[in-house]
Amino acid sequence: QWGFLWCQSNVMEEIEEDNLMDHEKILIQADERCSTRTSDELNKDVTEQNDKMNSGNFPSNSVTNQVLPSPKEVTCTDSTEFNGDKQPIIENNMEEVIKGHVSEDYAVKKTIADEIDVLNMEKCALQTEIAELQKVFKTDQGEKFLEMNQLKKTLLALKSEKDSLTADINGFQQDMGSWLNSMRHNTQHSIACLESLYQRDSQEKRELLSEMTSMNEELNRRGETISSLKEVVSMYEKKVIELNNQQDCNLNTIKQLREELTDRTQRLHDLSNQLETSSNIICQLREELLNTSQRLQDLDNQQNVSNNTIKQLRDELAETSQRLHHSEAELARTREHQGEADQMSSSTVSRVEECNRLRDVEDSFEDRYCKLKVVAAKLKKRATETQQILESERQKWGSERSELVNKLNQLTASARNNQTLQHELDRLGDEVETERKECKMLRKAATDAKASEVNLKVKLEEAQTSIEILKDNLDSAIKERDRVTQMLASKEAELETTLKEKIAEELIKKEKAKEVAELEEKLKEEEEKLVGMKKMVESAKTEARKQSVLSLEMQSYEKSLSDMSGHLSAEKGRVSSLEAEVQTLQDIRDSLQEQIRLLEERVTTEEVRG
Repeated sequence: QWGFLWCQSNVMEEIEEDNLMDHEKILIQADERCSTRTSDELNKDVTEQNDKMNSGNFPSNSVTNQVLPSPKEVTCTDSTEFNGDKQPIIENNMEEVIKGHVSEDYAVKKTIADEIDVLNMEKCALQTEIAELQKVFKTDQGEKFLEMNQLKKTLLALKSEKDSLTADINGFQQDMGSWLNSMRHNTQHSIACLESLYQRDSQEKRELLSEMTSMNEELNRRGETISSLKEVVSMYEKKVIELNNQQDCNLNTIKQLREELTDRTQRLHDLSNQLETSSNIICQLREELLNTSQRLQDLDNQQNVSNNTIKQLRDELAETSQRLHHSEAELARTREHQGEADQMSSSTVSRVEECNRLRDVEDSFEDRYCKLKVVAAKLKKRATETQQILESERQKWGSERSELVNKLNQLTASARNNQTLQHELDRLGDEVETERKECKMLRKAATDAKASEVNLKVKLEEAQTSIEILKDNLDSAIKERDRVTQMLASKEAELETTLKEKIAEELIKKEKAKEVAELEEKLKEEEEKLVGMKKMVESAKTEARKQSVLSLEMQSYEKSLSDMSGHLSAEKGRVSSLEAEVQTLQDIRDSLQEQIRLLEERVTTEEVRG
């Protein structure tokens, strides 16, 4: 694809170069025509001027010969220099003619200017023609470029369709291979299932025969057990009669025991009421004990507090006495010092004032001492009172404690009596329960004997019915075996048909593979044709350089595209036919899968029945 695009771009570039070269040639030819025309006209004008000057007998021929060049020189110079800059050369020539003092210079100059205007007009017309040609060329080039793009797109579409066809063919081959493998696997699985079913049916037949023999032996044994059980039933009936008599006796004893129990329960009820009252009294007494003990603890605490206060007061008394002794000693010392001072000093303070002061101090100490003695007496009195109260409370608590102990002893004795009565009642209740259990056991033995007799009869009936059922099952198993053998034969026939269909499908697959190979070969041929078309494009490039006949090439391309589209439609028709055949094969595959599923369902139903 990239190579094709590159070739196309090269072709377009070469075509553009050829067109530009053609236009340049046309311009050069037009310029040459203009230059030759102007040079011829100038030569004619110069010759006419020379003739006029010769006929007019101008003396200065040398000047004219010097100023005016020969016609050959004018033509050479005009032909060489007109392509570069035509108008300045003409003006220079005009100036040279004017310098030659020719009378007709003005007329020549006017004619030359007219010629120059004509040439300029022709040049403008040529330029407009060139621009129009360039526009036409560009439009043609754009159209050709669009057509080439369309060709590229069609080629790409063809290639994509080819790739999709190859992918579809490969997918179809893979699907067919997987389907054939699944068919092989399913057929093998169904054959194995049928073989296992056949083996299981044969095994079930053997098991049924062995069960039949064991059932016959069991029936014989059951007949013997039934005869022995009848004898046992007769023995149990005798025992039941004896047990009924014993039961009547036990019922009478039970009635007597119940009456005794009612009396004892009444007594126990009364005792329980007494116990409740006594327990309430005990609780009250315990509460009173707790209260008295709490009061005693409070009194002890108060006594401890009072003792502590007494100790503190005693300590304070000792401290005050020590202070008094200390103050008395200080007074004595002060007196001694005072006496010494009175003897030694000559102070202005009188001895009478000092004595009064000392007396006041002694009086204050005595007052304090008296107050402390009064406080100590009060505290002693309070301590004695508290001790008396504690002793009285202790005596009360001791008396109450002795009373409570006596009451507790009485209550414990009554509780012991109640416990002995409760033990007696429990013993009697246990005896009654044991007698009830014995009665229940006797009744249960009687009911068991009756139930065993009934069960034996039921078992006999069940054994007879099971024998009949086994006979029916044998008949049905034989019929089922015949039906299974018929089904196996039909399944084998169906398997043969499926195998034949499988072989036919393989043949169809081979034919389809051949068709696919042919299609691939045709696709290769189409690719070769595309390569040839590329070569034709390259040859068309060379021809376009020589002749630039791109329209013919485009027609050939359109023709080849129409051929390719025809081939594509044919290929699409073949692909559609192949798809139809694939659809038919898929329908066949679905039908075969449905048949296999039905076979598997039948096999499962057979297994469930077995």
